[in-house]
Amino acid sequence: MSRTEPTQWGRTRLWSTQATIPTDAGQLWFKAPCPGLSAEGNITGFFNSIDEQRFAFPLNVNMETGWFLLPDYGDNLKTLPSPFPDLWALMLQDFGRAQMELVGRDDEVFDHGMPILDPAWIMTHLEQQLILHAALPADHPLHIPAETAEQLDQSFQPLHQDAALLHSAGIPLSLDHNDLHRGNVMLPLEEGDPLRFMDLADSYWAHPFGTLSVPVRWMCDEFSCEPDDERITKVIHTYLEQWSDYGTVDELSELVAPAIRLSGIAQHGVWLRILDDADEQDMRDYGNVPIDILKNLTQPLRPKQA
Repeated sequence: MSRTEPTQWGRTRLWSTQATIPTDAGQLWFKAPCPGLSAEGNITGFFNSIDEQRFAFPLNVNMETGWFLLPDYGDNLKTLPSPFPDLWALMLQDFGRAQMELVGRDDEVFDHGMPILDPAWIMTHLEQQLILHAALPADHPLHIPAETAEQLDQSFQPLHQDAALLHSAGIPLSLDHNDLHRGNVMLPLEEGDPLRFMDLADSYWAHPFGTLSVPVRWMCDEFSCEPDDERITKVIHTYLEQWSDYGTVDELSELVAPAIRLSGIAQHGVWLRILDDADEQDMRDYGNVPIDILKNLTQPLRPKQA
């Protein structure tokens, strides 16, 4: 395999650098995740070994840096002319099936570097995160004053009930994509193939229904509606039908709102991992993001642009 043209450098952000590489065997896609998200290539390869149609196949993964190469999988769903509910339903149907394929792999995903958030202990984890923020020096961008931390801790009390409900329901842990939108889902290369899911950098092994958080926000934005809109409800029901081994759609629907509320804890964790190696300027620019996530954990779900 030989390069046919210069590397085309794309986005360079705090969390990753990306590029495309033209070769005589086709275009390759390169990603260099930040150190805190460096397990993405290894995790992607593991999931591909289980479900090769729904996950990408890394051609090479540097286990020291986390840099990896992928083949070009074509266009994503954002290239379609306009979003519509049936497209979201298909996307979440396929993702639910992928999650079901992965159930029971807890030890293996941990060995491949995937972080875990279990409803059984997620609130203890959240309390520890508050302590971490409060213990930082007062001039640190991630510092939360003790009084504010106490107020947040009090505001989190309803989340204890959410976690207890999710834990008692008996839904097994699986992949929470944590950034599942149309730009991270590829169109099938062959007729009859399922959709392929990309960009697992933010992913957690957690309650699977937490993965609905980002799609619901995107649908609210794209359809100019509230989360309880009938179109969104139908899409969610299509997703829940993939979990019929664990209850009826009505029974499982009771778990959706608690899972979405708790999903912010994973989003907070991603930002702490991103900022772990940030320089002073990036810390000043982005340090408010994980703090704002904590402050909004118990707030109503908002469109992605709100």
